[in-house]
Amino acid sequence: MPFVLSTASNARIEAVAQPNSSLNWLQLYVMRERSIAEQMVRRARLAGYGALVLTVDVPVSGYRERDVRNGFRLPFKPSPATLLNLALHPAWLMRFVASGMPAFVNLAEEEGADTLKLQAALLSREMERSLTWESLAWLRRLWDGPLLIKGILHPGDAAKACSAGVDGLIVSNHGGRQLDGAISSVGALNGVLQAVDGRIPVFADSGFRSGLDVAKALALGAKGVFLGRPLLYGLAAEGAQGATAVLELIATELERAMTLAGAHEVAALNPEILRTAALHLH
Repeated sequence: MPFVLSTASNARIEAVAQPNSSLNWLQLYVMRERSIAEQMVRRARLAGYGALVLTVDVPVSGYRERDVRNGFRLPFKPSPATLLNLALHPAWLMRFVASGMPAFVNLAEEEGADTLKLQAALLSREMERSLTWESLAWLRRLWDGPLLIKGILHPGDAAKACSAGVDGLIVSNHGGRQLDGAISSVGALNGVLQAVDGRIPVFADSGFRSGLDVAKALALGAKGVFLGRPLLYGLAAEGAQGATAVLELIATELERAMTLAGAHEVAALNPEILRTAALHLH
């Protein structure tokens, strides 16, 4: 199972790397200062990462009302309500203190460098807005492995990605946190798949919360499904054991959904299964 390490990770690229494994992928934001992306891509290549995932749907940050209400900013300044919440959860607070303040540790090439200014820039989404399809040539000079684009929703963009020599697509609306009212990933999936027409693998992301959700995406033709929040919920609750429990639950749900829909193997999941099993996409 691949793991996609975010640019905003709190663990360094090298610390997460698995020797001789192609299952570590790097998700890349290109910030206004392109040298940040360049050093991250170089480090990922040296650490043996198997794929680069370029995220293209954050030229500016969406207006995230929950972040505004929670005062989500750097440097972190706890509100009275936050302090009270921390006091009511002493065990969690002790683990937090032991782990230290979260930081986007990959923004600087040297470990331990002061990156507060860079972190604030990433948090405020100071992204490189001049990226175009032609910019992929710049990335190709830095990275000779598989290159995927994450954030595709329109069939026309999917077709352009194929023409540009991209190795895979991830249909994603950024978890619904960017453009209010954007089409859902599962709603956009079929159009993207038709535009790609089997030339490159297409994955799905955003809004998949159960094994049944995964079954629907696979039946439509997705190569695989990426899970974000469910894993984070499990990780926050019980650490690695919690994340494992979430994966096991989703696998059990997927197997049950396949059995009830009459699919004896993953390859048997197809659009006809969706119709005969009366599985609704929304």
